[in-house]
Amino acid sequence: MCTCVVDYRCISLKHSWNPSKSDRLHVPGEINPDVNELKHLLIDTVNRLESDLESGIFVNYEPFELPIGFKVKNHIEALQAANYHEAEHSGKILTYLKLLGKA
Repeated sequence: MCTCVVDYRCISLKHSWNPSKSDRLHVPGEINPDVNELKHLLIDTVNRLESDLESGIFVNYEPFELPIGFKVKNHIEALQAANYHEAEHSGKILTYLKLLGKA
């Protein structure tokens, strides 16, 4: 099971999104994300990555191997692996939506 903890070995962008916060409307069986919070997280993550790339913090990147056997040797490969990982989620979500007749 995927725990969705992406370890770039040098970026620490952790934010806990809690859909059950009292300031959000919670409908049983549905997730009602705060669109502004999601927008902020998406934009802030890109801005943080851009500043990290410009600052050169990836100079001492420690290579590692993913459980599926893919060897991540540098920060570019880590970003590629993260994109692949997110694409897997998107594919699963689309499959579920099709099965439910909602796509």
